[in-house]
Amino acid sequence: MRRGSVCAVVVVAISLILAGGAQADAQPGDVITAANKEKVKGLIPDELRPAVGDRLYGCDDCLTSCPPGNRALEAARPVPGPEILDILGSTDADLLERYGHFYLPARRPRILRRNALIAAGNDRSPELEAVIIGYLGHPDWLLRAHSAWAVGQLGTELGRAALDLALSEERDGRVRRELLGAGQP
Repeated sequence: MRRGSVCAVVVVAISLILAGGAQADAQPGDVITAANKEKVKGLIPDELRPAVGDRLYGCDDCLTSCPPGNRALEAARPVPGPEILDILGSTDADLLERYGHFYLPARRPRILRRNALIAAGNDRSPELEAVIIGYLGHPDWLLRAHSAWAVGQLGTELGRAALDLALSEERDGRVRRELLGAGQP
């Protein structure tokens, strides 16, 4: 059932998703989980971001639906589900301590934060705006890029001003593309 370190089900799902032919019974959680696993090192495709909603997807979904993963979860100490503000405001060490059994160290906290930024953009809660805008200045290009998308989803004047400022200072082409597209339909 496995192909390298990626479950064969994920390989099939991501192929169908990217080809536009996802199975009729595919659930949004399956789609985003598959995309997160396949694109673990990069940007989540624009067309998949809205499907995340305000939930976090990743190893937790795979572990709860996979028999060996489910056993690992049962053995882990219970912790409350992650909250967007908690994730975006925590250190790497804190995230690995609290959520390491879901978001394994091989996935790194940066991916958990990336996913939280997508969830924050979809959530569009005003209390998330300051922390999302703060990520426009993060040292990691991947987090700046997803922050730009999330700020654009908020559609506020403050957010637009922050995006304009970030664009004037950004040198990474990947992030600049996200900044230029932020808030566009």
